[in-house]
Amino acid sequence: MFSNKKIVYVFVTLGNESLKETSKSFFDKIFKKKQTAAPKKIINDIHPLSERLIFSIAKHTDNKCLSFYLNLENTHEDFLNLINEANAERYYIFPLFPQYCNQISFIANYFSINISDKIIDRFFWIKSYHHHHLFIKSIERSISNLMKKDNLDQKNTLFLFAASNSSKENSLYLFECENTSQKIIKSYPYVEGSLHYYPENLQTLDHLNDNHRKIIIIIPISTLINDEETQESLKSIKDYLENQKKNVFICNTLNESSFFIRSVLDIIEEKNYLTNKMLLTLS
Repeated sequence: MFSNKKIVYVFVTLGNESLKETSKSFFDKIFKKKQTAAPKKIINDIHPLSERLIFSIAKHTDNKCLSFYLNLENTHEDFLNLINEANAERYYIFPLFPQYCNQISFIANYFSINISDKIIDRFFWIKSYHHHHLFIKSIERSISNLMKKDNLDQKNTLFLFAASNSSKENSLYLFECENTSQKIIKSYPYVEGSLHYYPENLQTLDHLNDNHRKIIIIIPISTLINDEETQESLKSIKDYLENQKKNVFICNTLNESSFFIRSVLDIIEEKNYLTNKMLLTLS
């Protein structure tokens, strides 16, 4: 007789600060290093948006769903208690970053410091899903809905893939962002594409002036959440391009995609995993 394994899903992200401002200051605190950096701006809306997404995913499973926010230190004690109380046979960790970025290793490092080896050995991280067909299809659906709604012509359209530059020094992250962009654009034979890492100098977009296409769709690919920082960055890009006489649209992030929300558990169940120890070797 076989018993069903007790499974817990853990959705991880940073919290209320931007990706760029996160990890070093947090781990300086852990190891009691002196802080000299100026105070950072706090972005206050990523937590409720992430919780809303996780709640929507949880509707599709009977397994417990937990959330972890690296920068929200006041939530850590409750999270650790819930992890210990769950006593699950497997914990599946789903990052809210589609591509591998350095912050994932910082979260894995926090787990290794604060959770017993007995439990950590049951942690299975969902490998980067930057190329997964359900992730790609979800973005394509959002793009196609936008193009249909505004009656946009492929032959006059350019896709501007927008990715955070928080892990731009990581070659794996760069490769995965490029791979995501290439896979998406293959479904649109008459569209051209470009990749921009925000919030880099907007003048790096000036090469688009030489392109005759007047319609630009900005497509965020490195986050699932349209938090305030992401919105501000994408709006800055939009305003800059509109000043160059382009007709600019912004594609929704996937926290607004019911198709993607239904697909998350399918991505998890494909069992393409990394262990906590494996992630630490990538940091």
